[in-house]
Amino acid sequence: MNCAETESLPSVVIPLLKGVVYRDEKPTIWEDLLRLQGFVRDYVKVLGLELNLDESEGYAFLGSVEEEEGADRPRLVARRQLSYPVSLVLALLRKKLAEFDAEQDRRYGFYPSTKGRRGDDRGASDYQGFRRRPVAFRV
Repeated sequence: MNCAETESLPSVVIPLLKGVVYRDEKPTIWEDLLRLQGFVRDYVKVLGLELNLDESEGYAFLGSVEEEEGADRPRLVARRQLSYPVSLVLALLRKKLAEFDAEQDRRYGFYPSTKGRRGDDRGASDYQGFRRRPVAFRV
């Protein structure tokens, strides 16, 4: 690592320690993070953290390294057990999100293929995958 990389490493690690870094909000930090990704991973590993980076979605954050049961290492964020009502609300929200995603798939034309394995179009019961159908929009 040369001197220029050493000087830009804190400018990448400190925002990650503060929270999530988004590509759209901080493009210079994002470019430095991509360039110094290996050094950042090595640096935060010493602290018991790992870099979670999603280039396609454009975000990065630090999380605790998953250790075996016997290791008693302090955590960056304390784990707390959720109460039953909070767990129930989260489960219901997850269900609604899955329903919404399924509705969006149907709305924008992702339907199961009804073509059978024999090549007939009589609506076989086993689906072979998804195919895109054009969708007519009302104005």
